[in-house]
Amino acid sequence: MILNIRNKLILAISILMIVLFSLTAFLFINEKKQEMADDIYVNTLAFSRLTAPTVAHFYDLYLAQNSFVYFNREISSLFDQNDDVDRIIVVSYGGEIVYDSDADTDKKYEGEIRMVEEQELLDSIQAENVSLKTLDGDTAFLKFDVDGNVSVVDKNEKSVLTEVAGALLDYFVVPASEKYSVIYSLDYHNMHERVAIMQRRIIYLGLFGIMLGMILSFVMASQVTKPVAKLVAGVGEIAKGNFDTRVDIKTHDELSFLGQAFNKMAVDLKASVEAKLYQERVVRELELATQIQKQLIPKEIPQIAGIDVAAGIIPAGEIGGDIYDFLPVDENRLMMYLGDVTGHGVPAGIVSSIANSLFYGYRTSNDLKSMMVGVNSVLK
Repeated sequence: MILNIRNKLILAISILMIVLFSLTAFLFINEKKQEMADDIYVNTLAFSRLTAPTVAHFYDLYLAQNSFVYFNREISSLFDQNDDVDRIIVVSYGGEIVYDSDADTDKKYEGEIRMVEEQELLDSIQAENVSLKTLDGDTAFLKFDVDGNVSVVDKNEKSVLTEVAGALLDYFVVPASEKYSVIYSLDYHNMHERVAIMQRRIIYLGLFGIMLGMILSFVMASQVTKPVAKLVAGVGEIAKGNFDTRVDIKTHDELSFLGQAFNKMAVDLKASVEAKLYQERVVRELELATQIQKQLIPKEIPQIAGIDVAAGIIPAGEIGGDIYDFLPVDENRLMMYLGDVTGHGVPAGIVSSIANSLFYGYRTSNDLKSMMVGVNSVLK
């Protein structure tokens, strides 16, 4: 399929719009995801540090005394304060799970003792610093100074280069009291919903932008293709020999200059063709005049006893003003003459032809003087 200029422009602008919108959307969404993940990290860290002692206190006050309803009410209140926390686990420093919000929904757990089996998690529970685990499986500890600044360290409190701000986290482990640590599991469903909403909005905006781009490209392409179509039609008329063809393009841009150049070309081409035709006609007429002039020159030179006679003409141009002839007067007399008209070309050739005819008409005259007077009178 052959694409014309308009379709090519529409296709090019549409592809450009799609690429630009896709790249912009990708960068924007990644940036917003990073910002939201960072906000969740900061808010959940502050929330967990603030509420962990309260959770341990409520456990000793209510759940340890078998008052599950009151304890569950307080835990539900905490969940209402942070939508990004979906699970709270209270673990003793020995690794016993004494409360799990996912499992202990109706009453206090009364089964076999639940213990933390992962050594890495147990190390985090028994540490003095807040720890976290990313969804990529990396574990880090957070050390706070007296000014509230946080640094990332390992379990031996040595600085590490791990970047946790903005990372997607699995859970926080926060020391709550001398006996318990609280695990806060994170859920990013709110972030994913917000990202999905942004994606839908960007898709709608992208579709609108692409449609708008196609409309604009159609308009722009029409502004280019219509003048081009006029030029093509004008060229067709010129090819047919209609040199009076003119195109009217008023786009006030390079195409308008091109239209003016086309019109000037038509004028110049008409003049050039007319000049060429005139030149060809003149050449043909000169060729014919040359042939006629050659016919005026004697084809044979008379043979005269005791006299060697030779003659010829080499004109400076196609037609010259030189002429000669041998005119028999009677059986015993022969008149010869040689003429040279001032100048050369067609005027000189005409004068020499007239003179040649006059001499031929006066060839029977016995008086050379009267012959020259008659020829001169006619020429004058």
